[in-house]
Amino acid sequence: MSGDNSCPVVATMEFETYDPSSLEVNVLFIGDEKENRVASHYLQYSPYNYIWLQSDEGNIPAVEVLGIHRLEISGLRASIGATAVQIGLSKEPIEQDTIFHIKIELTPSGILVQPGIRELVYTGETRFRPIVEGRIEVPTTLGVLEVGQRYAHYKSEEYGNEITHSVQRVSLTGKISISKGQDLFSINESLEENVNKICRLLSLCYRQPVKLYEIEYFPNPETNQETILRRALLRVRLSSHEKKIDQDELINYRSLVDGGLDKLLRDYQDSNHKEEIFRVIGFLSASYKMATLESSYFLAYSALDLAASIYNPDSLYLVSSGKWKKLQKQLREYLNSIAENQGLADVIEQIKEKLPELRRASGDRRIIDACSSLNVNVSDLWPKEGFEVGLKAATRMRNELFHSALCESPNDLSDHLVRVRTLVERLLLKILGWPDAQIWVWYDQNLKRVNLRAGNA
Repeated sequence: MSGDNSCPVVATMEFETYDPSSLEVNVLFIGDEKENRVASHYLQYSPYNYIWLQSDEGNIPAVEVLGIHRLEISGLRASIGATAVQIGLSKEPIEQDTIFHIKIELTPSGILVQPGIRELVYTGETRFRPIVEGRIEVPTTLGVLEVGQRYAHYKSEEYGNEITHSVQRVSLTGKISISKGQDLFSINESLEENVNKICRLLSLCYRQPVKLYEIEYFPNPETNQETILRRALLRVRLSSHEKKIDQDELINYRSLVDGGLDKLLRDYQDSNHKEEIFRVIGFLSASYKMATLESSYFLAYSALDLAASIYNPDSLYLVSSGKWKKLQKQLREYLNSIAENQGLADVIEQIKEKLPELRRASGDRRIIDACSSLNVNVSDLWPKEGFEVGLKAATRMRNELFHSALCESPNDLSDHLVRVRTLVERLLLKILGWPDAQIWVWYDQNLKRVNLRAGNA
């Protein structure tokens, strides 16, 4: 703790290397009675949800505990529930130009698998022959990051037998150069922003949320002969273990190598609607992980509504603001004129409250116009009843859910969900300028199954 609230404590931060949901922060008060009372009071009544832990010894880096949401104090011990810890990521300027090797861990495992033949040999070796050559590299403002799958190994013992575990990881690795006078805290914030964009685009490719949970910095000893720099770390605690969903991806590894992911990222960054695209992908990918069908449908349809607005933001309204003011004034005057004569004064007042909604174009019309303008393939979405009729049915189910908590046919809702997700993906890929030939050939298998079932009904 800093400032006047500085008190001696022993703090430990523990997490399982391969478990992104683990993070324990424990504090032991070791001061005199007054100091311990001050430290305990500070933790319990601090107006902030973070604390700084700094050591008197120069060789131990400062720790920032972030997102404090739980505190349990028993005697001289405190257990802190936190969302993240930053170790050694201080705002202190670096004294010389430095190169750091970085390793960024992502979840879930199982994405970005390089196609190939993996052979387990009786000697314990693992041989891998790739079918697809190439690397996934992404230039950032700080340096080039390589994105891919790697394996970590550790040993254990069971029934007297030595066991070697092979852990599949998804990570970004690379080197970054930091100039004299810069600080790791600011560099980490910039790097985290870059990585979050990559994760969001991978969420689109693999149809589920992709998140970072660890960034580690390793100083290059060859560039630090005079100054001793320590490793630094950001560790984020995720709420649960995320498993890869067993489904075909939207964009396969084959299309991400040799500049594919870099192109996708550049097209995203060059867009005038980055924030909207970021939100659409977030809602769409989250719809694959929700516990209930209804929640998934809400998220997917919300993503569709926003995706249709990205192409033409002006399509939200039928007339300009100036024209609408004049038209609304005339409508109000007319409604006032008939209110007394018809004995509908109370009803007319409620109708006038709904007038602003008349300016908005219908959601279905905006979606249809966006698909037409972007030349989105919609012929196979509702082939039996036609695109416009099918879309209206999907919208009706959304309205019934939202306004009446009503779902008369879970099977129909599930089928509409598949179609809505596919439509959102096609809109996004058109907005991002992604070539149709680079979409994974098996990406629409769920849609084909739904259509086959509908055709046989």
